[in-house]
Amino acid sequence: MSQLKKDIIRILEVFAFLLIGFPFTIFVMQPIYESYGIPFMGNMWVNWFGIAYTLFVLYSLLVGLVLFKNHA
Repeated sequence: MSQLKKDIIRILEVFAFLLIGFPFTIFVMQPIYESYGIPFMGNMWVNWFGIAYTLFVLYSLLVGLVLFKNHA
């Protein structure tokens, strides 16, 4: 597979996790914040980006460990 295809796939993965991270931030993290009495307002995009980045890193680690498990 050419390097350009690999780069395009990686960029699409990043955008996919940005799309996944937004509803996760709104529907999961907002109730958790508010249950502890923390107002969920202001720079919400920072939370969104942080969650999306964390999910992407976990996904990359998991895929890397599974794909290169039996690689010498």
